[in-house]
Amino acid sequence: MFKKSKETFYIRKLSIGVVSVAVAGLLVINNAQVNADETTTDTVEQVATDTELTESDLLQAQANQDQAITEAQAAGVEVTTEDTVTTSDLSEAVTNTVADTEAIQDATAQQEQNNADYAVAIENYNQEVADNQAAYEAAVADYEAKTTEDGYLSEAAGQSLIFESGSEPNTVAEVDNNATAVEQATALAWVEANAVEDKDIITNDIISNPNYISSGSYYFLQQGIPTVVTYNNLENTYFNTTKVASVVYTYTLESPESGDQVLVKFFNDPTNTIDVISLNQTTQIGMDVQFLDENSEAIDVSGALLSFASLNSGAVYDAESESYVLNSDEYVTNFDGDYITINGSSVSYNASENRAYAATSNESLEQGSRFEQNEWDGTELSWYGAIIGVVGDDGEIHFSFGSNNRSTQWFAFNSSVKAYSVPVLETVEEPTLQVVSVSYTPYQYQAPTSSLDDIIVSEESLDDPETTVLNPTTDDISADVDDEINTDDEVTAGDTAVIVPRQEAIDNALAPIDSVTVSDAYIADTLPKTGTEKQSLLAILLGTLLAMSGLIGIRKKADK
Repeated sequence: MFKKSKETFYIRKLSIGVVSVAVAGLLVINNAQVNADETTTDTVEQVATDTELTESDLLQAQANQDQAITEAQAAGVEVTTEDTVTTSDLSEAVTNTVADTEAIQDATAQQEQNNADYAVAIENYNQEVADNQAAYEAAVADYEAKTTEDGYLSEAAGQSLIFESGSEPNTVAEVDNNATAVEQATALAWVEANAVEDKDIITNDIISNPNYISSGSYYFLQQGIPTVVTYNNLENTYFNTTKVASVVYTYTLESPESGDQVLVKFFNDPTNTIDVISLNQTTQIGMDVQFLDENSEAIDVSGALLSFASLNSGAVYDAESESYVLNSDEYVTNFDGDYITINGSSVSYNASENRAYAATSNESLEQGSRFEQNEWDGTELSWYGAIIGVVGDDGEIHFSFGSNNRSTQWFAFNSSVKAYSVPVLETVEEPTLQVVSVSYTPYQYQAPTSSLDDIIVSEESLDDPETTVLNPTTDDISADVDDEINTDDEVTAGDTAVIVPRQEAIDNALAPIDSVTVSDAYIADTLPKTGTEKQSLLAILLGTLLAMSGLIGIRKKADK
C-alpha cells in the first residue's frame, strides 16, 4: 500500500537516453484487483492538464486586443501600455488579456459617443460665432453715423478684447523678487519722510484706508529694474474667441524724480492695475502687457482697443498772463500702436511731445474744464478724460505712463473704452472634446520548465491505492541501459524507486544519484481495466517489456 508523502523530490537526468523513473512505472504492485467504481477523487488524482486553454488561445486574445487598440486609437482614445508581465499561468494571461480588451472596447464606445457629442457642439459653436461676427460687423458699419457726436469714437472701430474693468476679482497679483514688498508702517514712514504736498491725503485716504489695503499690496519699484507681475486663472477675459488664461505686466521705473525708487500698489484685479505714490514728483513707468492662452502661449491681440482713461490735468492761475496754465498732468507716451480720440474728450495725442494727455485743465470749470472733475471721473462722462489705444499689427503692447506734479496716479489698464456704444464682438466659449484614457497590460507566456534536469515530481502520493501503474512513453526507455531489473521486493507507499544507471555514468557522476518517491504524479491517465485475466495479461506484458529492455533496476530503499 502507498503512504501519503509530503515531501517534494526532483529527478535529475544522469545520461543521454536514461530517464528518471519512467520504467519503474511498469511495476504492478501486489497483483491486486481494483475496480473503477471503487476509486474516488480522494484516492486517485489524475495529473491536471489544461485541456481548455492553449498558447493559441493567448495568441488569439492578443490579436483581438491589437485590433481593439487600433480601433481605439482611431477613435481618439489615449491608450497607454503598462509593463509587460511574463507568466507561466496561461489562464491568467488569457483572462487578463481578454479583460483589458473589453476595457479598451468600452473606452472606444465612450470616445465615439464623445466624438458625436462634440461634432454637434462644434457645429452649434461655429454657427454662433458666425452670427456674432455678422452682428459685430453690422454694428461697426452703423457706428460711422455717430463719429461726430460727443462721447463716440472719432472713427468706427470695434472691440475684440474682453478685459473689462473690475471683471477679474478672483485672481491675485504674483510679484517677482525684483520689487521689494512694503508693509503698511514702512509705507507710511516713507510718505512722511518724502511727501512735499498732500501728505495727509496720501496717508489717511490712501495708505491707511482699510479697504484700499485689502485690494492689493505695496512694493518699491527700483529704477531701471523690470518687475514682473503675473495674474493667473482669469475667468472672464477673451480675445476674439480665444480664452485668455493669464495676463503678465512688466513694469520698469524710468524716471523717478524722488530718487531711485517709488512706492506703488499692485491691485489684485489686473483691470484695476496700479496706483503710484508719486509725491508730486515727475514719475514715469514703462509697461509691457502680454496675454496668454490656456497653454501659456502669447496671444496676438492686434487690433484690440485699450482704454487710456482718467488722465487728469490741473492748472493754476498765472497773474502775469491772467490765465490758468497747466501745472500738473497724467499721460501716456511711447505707445507702439495708434490712438483714436473720442469726440469731445479733453485728452488728445500731441505728436511733437509724443504724449497723449489733456493740454488744459479737466478738473475745474474755473480752470477752463468743460465739467467739474467729480462730474466726469468715474461716471458715464468718463470719456472726457480718456483716449483709445489700438494695438498694432505685431500684436504686442508697449507704452509708458506717468505724471507731473501729482501726489498719486491711479492707472487702470483694461478694455473698457469710455466712448459710447463701441461695438463689441460677443465671445462664445469653444466646446472641448472629452478624451477617454485607458491602459492595458501585455502578457507574455512562458511555459513551465519541463527539463528532466529539474522536475518536481509531487508533494503528495495516493491515499491507499491498491494498484498503481506508471505510464511511461517509448522515449522513457533507452537501449543503452544495461543494469538488471530487481523486482524481488514489494513496493509500498513511502518506498523509494532508485534509478541504477550504467556503470560508466556512475563513475563520471558529479552528484549522488537522485531518488524519487513513487507518487500520484505518474498515475496513468486512465485506470487499468478491472478483471484478473486482464490484469495478469498486463503484468506479463509489462514484465516482458522490462526484461527485454535490460535497462533499469529498481531496488527498494528502506525509509530513513
